[in-house]
Amino acid sequence: MCLIVLCLATPVAAAETPPLQMGVLPYLSSDRLFEYFLPMKDYLEAQLGRRIVLSTAPNFKTYVQRAARGDYDIYQTAPHFALLAEEEQGYRRVSRLTRELDGDVIVRRDSPVQRPQDLRGRIVITPDALAITSLLGEQLLKDHGLNPERDYQLLRSNSHNNAILTVYRGGADAAFSAVEVFEKLSFDVKQELRLLTKTRAVPHMMIMAHSRLAEENYVRLKQALLKFTANGAGRTFFETTGYGDMGPITDADMERLRPFLKVLKERLK
Repeated sequence: MCLIVLCLATPVAAAETPPLQMGVLPYLSSDRLFEYFLPMKDYLEAQLGRRIVLSTAPNFKTYVQRAARGDYDIYQTAPHFALLAEEEQGYRRVSRLTRELDGDVIVRRDSPVQRPQDLRGRIVITPDALAITSLLGEQLLKDHGLNPERDYQLLRSNSHNNAILTVYRGGADAAFSAVEVFEKLSFDVKQELRLLTKTRAVPHMMIMAHSRLAEENYVRLKQALLKFTANGAGRTFFETTGYGDMGPITDADMERLRPFLKVLKERLK
């Protein structure tokens, strides 16, 4: 009887389709990330008829390394990480958030700093060194004649939010942060801070698919996500995050990111 049960059960187990692994960029706490991306996960499971497991990483470097070894079937990531993934890690374009991504340079409201040049000799804190916001902010200061360590002290934080809070508490003179993070700060914190300036803009976060996905599954995933719009299935997601809408990734998008690829590769060593 046991043998009969085993023989009957084995084909069923073998026929089970493994879940898709979806990576989520660790730019916020894990709890907040999964809260944000749960509507997308639920939608994709319904559209693809397949379970999806969300996961992230403790930092950007580990996240990129996991992507490089193929841990993710679906890879939600920073735009410059997406370019690297396409060129060197076996991922294909799916979609991107349509809101442009630029960095805010935040100072205290009572700070004497009025121009980027005024940060000479001061302390500037950024999120992860690999973050596109960090690269944009550092380039902004370089364009104003300021180089890290020579002209200002550069500190790193483990998140955009903590970088801003360090300035709020007086631990640094300025912070680089993604605009969406600053927008969602509490009123009490925001009224003590002000926007000094903004960096240049680049395409926002992107979603990629590993090339091991069968063509049929890749096409279904891409079609599903391009329909995950602010006026449709993605309404809750976009209302919560403020990321605009969903659209395709173009060649022009990737070319705008190319200037950051060399620095990214150097910092990943």
